[in-house]
Amino acid sequence: MNVSNLSDVAQIMEAVLFSLTVMYIAKEARQALNLTKAQYGHSLTQRMYDRYLSSAQNTDFAMFMAKNWDGDDMADHEHWRVTLWMNTLLVDIFDTWDMHDKGLIEKSHLDMRVQAVEGLMKMRLGPAVWQLWKPARDPRFIEWFEDEIFDDLTAQNLSPTSG
Repeated sequence: MNVSNLSDVAQIMEAVLFSLTVMYIAKEARQALNLTKAQYGHSLTQRMYDRYLSSAQNTDFAMFMAKNWDGDDMADHEHWRVTLWMNTLLVDIFDTWDMHDKGLIEKSHLDMRVQAVEGLMKMRLGPAVWQLWKPARDPRFIEWFEDEIFDDLTAQNLSPTSG
């Protein structure tokens, strides 16, 4: 074997080793992405569970949650409290949608939050609260959110249905 043949063999080995290294790095990157997705999903779920536990342990808030929020017998400070709760839930959906849009969490995390906020957003205060946040959101989010939440109200210009 002469030097030229050894050089050719070395180049082939270098190409094979380089290819194996790239495949290994890709596998490691995929595993890191899966771990990151799991961590994001866990943190979002933990945040929701913490909110539920805190709400359940607070008797005053639990009594407030049990009220008819769409009724006419609420005081001004209670309407404000409903608005703040809606804002809290919307910010949670914003964070979750952003993470889902980046591929960092599964859609189930988003679906869970839609279920939690859908009824609230269709109440009298819901469309007004949404109108405050809407200008700050991405057009793709706006279209998705309004399709998910206000699907039956959109034709009525985001006004709650009567009856």
